[in-house]
Formats: sequence, C-alpha cells, structure tokens
Amino acid sequence: MTTLEKRLSDMLSSSPRRKLPPGLCQTGSGDHCALCSASRLEYEQEVRLKNQALTAWWTELGLSPMLRPLIQSPRGRHFRTVTKRKAFHSVKGTQLGLIGMGDSTKGAFPIPVVQCAIEPENHAAVYRVVQQFIARPEERDCAKSLSYVIVRGSEQEAAVIFNLSDSSPIILRSVNLLSRHITQRVPSVKSVFLYRGEERSDYYLGKPATGERSAKITLRKIFGFSGLFHVVAGKRLFYSPLSFSQTNHSILNDFVGVVEEMLQLQPDDHLLDLYCGYGLFSLCLAHKVRSTTGVDIALESIKDAEANALRVKAEHSRFIRNDITPDGMEQLLHRTNARSRRNAKIILDPPRSGTRGGVIETIAASHPPRIIHIICNTDIVDQEVKRWQESGYRLEEAAAVDMFPGTNDIEIVLSLVPVEGSV
Repeated sequence: MTTLEKRLSDMLSSSPRRKLPPGLCQTGSGDHCALCSASRLEYEQEVRLKNQALTAWWTELGLSPMLRPLIQSPRGRHFRTVTKRKAFHSVKGTQLGLIGMGDSTKGAFPIPVVQCAIEPENHAAVYRVVQQFIARPEERDCAKSLSYVIVRGSEQEAAVIFNLSDSSPIILRSVNLLSRHITQRVPSVKSVFLYRGEERSDYYLGKPATGERSAKITLRKIFGFSGLFHVVAGKRLFYSPLSFSQTNHSILNDFVGVVEEMLQLQPDDHLLDLYCGYGLFSLCLAHKVRSTTGVDIALESIKDAEANALRVKAEHSRFIRNDITPDGMEQLLHRTNARSRRNAKIILDPPRSGTRGGVIETIAASHPPRIIHIICNTDIVDQEVKRWQESGYRLEEAAAVDMFPGTNDIEIVLSLVPVEGSV
C-alpha cells in the first residue's frame, strides 16, 4: 500500500518548478530550498494534486464513506504561526538556517533562506535582525550560546523565544539588547522570551515529555506580554508561548466549523474535549451545548484554557490536567454523571503519534453517541479506524483539512457513531 505522504511527495516533486521572485525560497547565493512544495507550486496547483492523491489513497484504504474534497486553507502561503531557525556553529561564525528533513541531514548544515514561502514576512524579518546581530564580533559569546530562535504568532502580533545554552549576565545583556533591536525593527513583535536549554537538543524547546507528567519547562520573559491572542469563531482566545496551538490560524474557523457540523450538537449535550490545549474546540462550541470538559496533560495549556473560559464567559466549561490513558479515561467517565455520559459528544485531537493503546477501547465502552477523531498522521488512519470498528463503531463521515500547505501532511477529521445494535 502506498502511503499518502509518498503519493504526495511523488506528485508534488515531479511538477514543474514555478518562477520565484528574488529571495523567496532561496539562499542569499541563489540556491533553492526544497524542503516543501511551496517553492515549486502555486497553491491552486498544490490543492488539485492533493485532491487527486487523497482520492487514490482513500480508495486504496477501502474506507467508506468517501473522503470529502480537501478543505482549502484561506492562506495557502505565508500561513505558519510557529517557525524556527537552528543556530549552526562553525569556525566562520554562527548561521541561522532551516533544518534538513532527514536524520542524516537535519543537523549537518543550515539552509539560510532569505524568505520562506510558508512563513509570514514578519517572522523572516526577525531572523534577519538576529542574524545581523550575532554576526557582530562583540556578540560572539551570545552567538555561541544560541541554539534556536523561535517565532510564534501572526503578522499582527508575534512572540520571539531564544533557546540558549547559557544565561550568564553577559549573555543576558546581549539578549536584552537584541530584544530592543527586534522590537524597534519589527513592530509586530509584542514579547520576547528566553528559554535556557542545557543541551543542544534536536527539540527546539527541550526534549519531549516522558511518562505521565510533562517535564517542567521554565521561560523567562525579557519584554512585553505574557502570550498572544487570536480570534476563532468570534472568540478571542489567549495562548502562552508553551501552549500548543495550531500552526495555521487562517483555517481554524473552517476547522472548528467542520467539527461542529459532524458533531451534530444538541442543547442538552455534554462535550468532552480530549487533548484540549488552550480550549479551541470546547470554548468555540460551548454555547451550543449544556456543558463542556477539556482534558490535557500540559499545565500551561490548562491554565490558558481556564483563563479563556473566564474571558469568553463559558460558565459551564471546566478543564482538567490529566494524562489521556485508559485508566485516566475510565476514571473520568466514571465520575461523569449518567445524564452527561448518555449525551456525551467526544473530540479527540491527539499528537502525531496518536492515541495510546486502550484509550479508544475505553471510550467506546462508555457508548458515546458520536465521536470526532482528528488525525494529523495519515499513516495511522487505517489502524485507528480499525480500532474503532473492533470496538463497535463505524465511520460515518471523513474530511481532509489542509492545515499544512506546502507540505505532505493533511489533517483527517473522522466522525464515528455506534454500529446499530452494538450499544
């Protein structure tokens, strides 16, 4: 079976390359970046090819009903709200660059593009200011301590995070000076943070958490606000630098809309939002149901969700910090009263690795009338659907969302209902 990623890679990489304006998807010396298809295709061409690949892939999987046509991103280019540059160190100095995709190349050399086609211009402007600053001889120590520069946010407001291996007074002086340089030259930057990473990890904000609790990560604010805002479905939502947020904010209204449509919400429903983050789905849909509960392991996300609930006056929304394991789900569902359990509609939006073993089965055993499962790794769609089928559920609808234009990744939204007679 050919994976969707392989189909897309073959189709997109074999398409004729579009003519690029100077600097776009190119290094200062004119070398083309090939990390994504945005350097090769206009977005309209990309959407057409993605729909062809999705149809062939879904048909080969043998799933029914048929996948809906791709929900296009309102912004097919310059959409990313999380970007980063790695600091590559050599005898010639420190060079910020994009990271190669393969294990053998991602740490080997920088790809110093002037402007990336899927990143906003203000993100690129930040990286230009930082590169000029760390090239100064008097900032050699600061440059050597730099591991990553991360920018989060939109063209309207953004936050910058410096991942440094050293936070000594002399380095802090440089970071404060650099912060002033950035905010003077890029007015959309509303805050600057420092994260100290003891190791030069492949992970730009430290190693991923292991076990049942997230590792504690501390961030030091250098300048500005404590986080960022954006508006989805008329709700003004806040998220801090350490909270998970979707990479493409331009498509979130459509994303929430298709989830709402598939859920078929009723006023007496209870909405259970698993892997809730800062409350995107549960708070945007809270006015449609009697009550909502959001669950996430990340403390920062739960804090943001609770603050957002107060801000949007979602009085019947609560948020719980917990790991989403079979035992955790069983305890949560057991504590839910019979009325809420009977009318529960559930959203799962897990990380790329998917749900843990036993989670789907535990949820299915409580017999919710409707489940939305969002999958960002298309390689596991088939196995996750089979787990639901073996637990007494059938696939009712499926939609594809172009959350990551220019890449081979597609979000798949599945609507699942009990097989007749299984409840």
